[in-house]
Amino acid sequence: MILTEPKIIVPNQHLAKVYHQMGLGVHAYEEDSLWTPDSDLWESCVLNMRLSDYPPNLTYAWDRSRYQNHGTITGTAYGRQGRSFDGVDDYIRVPSAASLNLTNRTEEQWIVFGGATWYNTLLNKRTQADGTMGFWRSYIGSAKDLFWKYADGAALQLLTWDMGVGFFKASTAYHIAFTKIGDSVTAYVDSSQLVTQTATGALNESGNALYIGRYQSTSNPFSGIIGEVRIYNRALTPQEVRHNYLATKWRYR
Repeated sequence: MILTEPKIIVPNQHLAKVYHQMGLGVHAYEEDSLWTPDSDLWESCVLNMRLSDYPPNLTYAWDRSRYQNHGTITGTAYGRQGRSFDGVDDYIRVPSAASLNLTNRTEEQWIVFGGATWYNTLLNKRTQADGTMGFWRSYIGSAKDLFWKYADGAALQLLTWDMGVGFFKASTAYHIAFTKIGDSVTAYVDSSQLVTQTATGALNESGNALYIGRYQSTSNPFSGIIGEVRIYNRALTPQEVRHNYLATKWRYR
């Protein structure tokens, strides 16, 4: 019998650096951050922005997934862990794309709060005021709770995870992830699974741009650092969320 070696995922090893000259600038990435190229994680990732890789670049945020959903930067200072958002008018905008119009999904990012402002938008796929227009948004509320808010085209719904007073602390890094499969939404903090909540109705978000660190106009902007932003076209398993947390933790802890 011939044994076939299993496909493996190798985190945190500098296997190679590849530089690809693009029309908008130099795109540099480390091969290890792409996982095994034919793995399930690589295949299902539709957005992959480390945000710390491009110190000379003040204009573009490169998507290293195979879908190339590149964004444009407004403000945000470069840093070793990611981009710093000033809590006023900094944001990154990714144009609408078919690959980002998802039913089931996972969104994840590392965040470091930079000050006393505790009403911070993480990711937001909407362009207009609340109402019947389809959108979704994740954020930390003024009471330091974790929220995932969405409209299904008919009604507005809000899912809340009460983290308790003092859970989120300034100048501390957290890995935040949300997964949605069917009507079930699960939140994770540092790969620890929180209670699963019900989100009824199909999302209708086509045509909406994706914003990182901003809600609508300049309301509820993020203050601090955002890095390792990834979106998948399926709900990752708890083991996969744990893998991504451990594979990127070295940059933040």
